[in-house]
Amino acid sequence: MPVYKVEEYIEACMESVIRQKTKYKFLVVVVNDGSPDRSRDILRKYEALDNVVIIDQENRGLSGARNTGLEKIRAKYVTFVDSDDELLPGAVEAWMDTAYKYDADIVEGGYDIFSHHFTRPGKRYKEAVSDHWLGILSGYGCMKVYRSTMFRHLHFPEGYWFEDTLMCFILYPLAKKVATIPQSVYRYRSNPFGISNTMSGNPKCIDSILITIQLLEDTLKLCLPIDAQRYDMFLSQTVMNFKRISTLHNEEVNRHLFAIHCRLRDQYFGEWRTSGGLKNIEKDLQEHNYGRFRVDAVCC
Repeated sequence: MPVYKVEEYIEACMESVIRQKTKYKFLVVVVNDGSPDRSRDILRKYEALDNVVIIDQENRGLSGARNTGLEKIRAKYVTFVDSDDELLPGAVEAWMDTAYKYDADIVEGGYDIFSHHFTRPGKRYKEAVSDHWLGILSGYGCMKVYRSTMFRHLHFPEGYWFEDTLMCFILYPLAKKVATIPQSVYRYRSNPFGISNTMSGNPKCIDSILITIQLLEDTLKLCLPIDAQRYDMFLSQTVMNFKRISTLHNEEVNRHLFAIHCRLRDQYFGEWRTSGGLKNIEKDLQEHNYGRFRVDAVCC
């Protein structure tokens, strides 16, 4: 659990975690990422608990805090909880029952979206098990448990926005079996000051393509396969990158972005062809047709 400027929310978050009723033992690793507010003072009430570890470090951002936490993990499974969000009652039990039932590498549950003024359902799943993750798992880092050994040689990329891109490009393809459950396990706070709501027009949107390039390079370094799932993920990421960066309203940047994706497709995916729903995007990249791509990307 990374903690930074969440004095208004951290107690509710911690209570939702430590009060989980479950037959499974769990350890809560809290990383105070140099928070300048009262968050650390509030955390003092939890320091004496046997299953809570609090680590203090200078600010390294969300990825840096998660990476520090991962160094302390000695369990079979791990989950990530953002400190302005909350776990729903029974989350740990539902996750872990399913993980052991199917010997799954990743288990994802549904979530609700809430704020001071409302609570509404987010995504819901059926109970399902598969050896393919694409179209089954969401791109969020939270709301899931992961077999901890999957992180043995992985770290979240530091210094970037959109660090959860790691999940789809690197982590999910490592999973041999994934599962979803019908239970809602997570409460996601609608934060008007979060990246999702403030990224529009911010130059840091460029991180979206930078992190894509980095993770493709890491795919080769880790000797991971270039396969159909990763190719379809790349096409989907191409659209997402364009939508994020186009909020800068700079046509020259948009054209350069498209050219970069054309080169990436040629460099990493060569003769691969999609069987999914992004054949128009694939054709645009193959033919370097930026005008048509702009229209197709908006329609996706």
